[in-house]
Amino acid sequence: MVKGLKEFKKFAQKYYAYIYRISPVTATYLGIHKYDQLLGDYSVSAIRNEAKKFSQFKKELGRLKPSIKNFELKDQTDYRLVAADIELNLISLNKVKDWQKNPNLYVEMPLMGVFLIVSHDGLRQQEKLKSVIARLSQYPKVLKQGQNNLKKTPRIFVEIALETVIGAKAFVKNLPGELDAQEKLEENKKKILASQVERVIASLNRFEEFLRRDLLKRSTRQFALGTRLFEKRLKTEHFLDLSARELYEFGKQEFARIQKELTRTAKSLDKKKSWQELVDEYKNEVPVPGELLSLYRKEVLRLVEFLKDKDLVSFPKEKCRVSLTPDFERPTVPYAAYMPPPPFDKNQTGNFWVTPIDTKSSAEGQREQLREHSLLSFMITTLHESYPGHHLQFALSNRNPSFVRKHGQSSLLCEGWALYCEQMMGEVGYYKDPRSKLFALKDELWRAARVMIDAGLHCFNMSVNEAVKMLVDEVKLAPSQAEAEVKRYTLSPTQPMSYLVGKFLILKMRREAQRKWGPKFSLKKFHDLFLAGGTIPQPLIERELFHD
Repeated sequence: MVKGLKEFKKFAQKYYAYIYRISPVTATYLGIHKYDQLLGDYSVSAIRNEAKKFSQFKKELGRLKPSIKNFELKDQTDYRLVAADIELNLISLNKVKDWQKNPNLYVEMPLMGVFLIVSHDGLRQQEKLKSVIARLSQYPKVLKQGQNNLKKTPRIFVEIALETVIGAKAFVKNLPGELDAQEKLEENKKKILASQVERVIASLNRFEEFLRRDLLKRSTRQFALGTRLFEKRLKTEHFLDLSARELYEFGKQEFARIQKELTRTAKSLDKKKSWQELVDEYKNEVPVPGELLSLYRKEVLRLVEFLKDKDLVSFPKEKCRVSLTPDFERPTVPYAAYMPPPPFDKNQTGNFWVTPIDTKSSAEGQREQLREHSLLSFMITTLHESYPGHHLQFALSNRNPSFVRKHGQSSLLCEGWALYCEQMMGEVGYYKDPRSKLFALKDELWRAARVMIDAGLHCFNMSVNEAVKMLVDEVKLAPSQAEAEVKRYTLSPTQPMSYLVGKFLILKMRREAQRKWGPKFSLKKFHDLFLAGGTIPQPLIERELFHD
């Protein structure tokens, strides 16, 4: 073994073992179940100790740096991934300090910890119940620690947390029924679970009161990350050598290009109507409400058959299950979503959820829900979430033998890939109705707006109202959807840009592969090699793919 490689591999094992201990919810998400009954410590002393530990890790890893020039390229990539992860944790704890300004962290993290247990297929009911009860018992403590930690908080973060609290209470209240529906619970277990649910609801009520009566009053309007930290994230998390201004200009240019393409496409369909009018008209072609799940299941099968017939990508041994969104998730998943299989789990079944029409809503509300599943757009959603989009990407990525890469969660890659698939499937003839192209372009315009808004909000003094107005006026999102989108963007700098920038990088790599491979190039070869690298940023995969 090359000098230093053994030491690096030991270091990586030690580093991620530490991550599992301090972030048990992350461990569960990855398929590591040793800490399923814990939520972690969010006290000030624990956070300060973590910051010191990450600094120690950075120094320790730095001592191995002279050796990496002798590593194979794949091991050099793993080294860079671990170094970036350490740096991101240090930025989060010492610079961004979300633990002092994001109240949503203390509501959402325990919620996700419980959700991951409840929705996991591979756990026995007894294990599930034990872990759910244990995590519920710790939820009030986490909320109390959050209350102690929160200082100068952006007002919009408090507003987001207040909305999350409402969803959290509904989720927790529904837990006993959801677990009982999965497998009948014993009466004594029901009582224990009900008692914990009652405690958590009371704690959430107290936290909500704290947010409204205390934190909201001393909140500030400043939420932006700032140019320096924004560009630091671009470099460290995404391995992008881009300034915030260059990113914004890229989004602006793409937005203008897509607008022109939308106008051209609309004129080819109807010379008298704008693309906005045509989209609104075409949305009226809707499926039968009771046949929604069947429609998506048939589309998944059609996609698999099409991909195999065209020989566009290899298929691993995996399964994409299309099912109704669980009741407790429906408030936050209005249409559809995908939950990938944990990389360390043997069971690699992915879950593609479809939210049924809410029969309790008004007739107009039900009609609007159906319009979002229109017969001209649902296939785009399906391929984005299942094949060849998120599901196939994660299934292939999880096969990478690298221990380090199993922790990869690059939005630049996974979101870029899913958006790339929307275009690529059009190129190979999947959309039979020419009107479908209008919906694909409309969604791409939305992704271009995200690039501008991402940089604008965090670097160029764009206000929340200005960002919402852009999405409503230019992209034609509904005001409520636009508001929810922009709120999310304020909490996740550099994530919104990852869709279009990620797709651009994949197309750039595809052109390079065509140039270098010549007659040996095929879409299947490119797709297989690209996806085999793991869910890591494209610049790292490009370096491996074209290394001579």
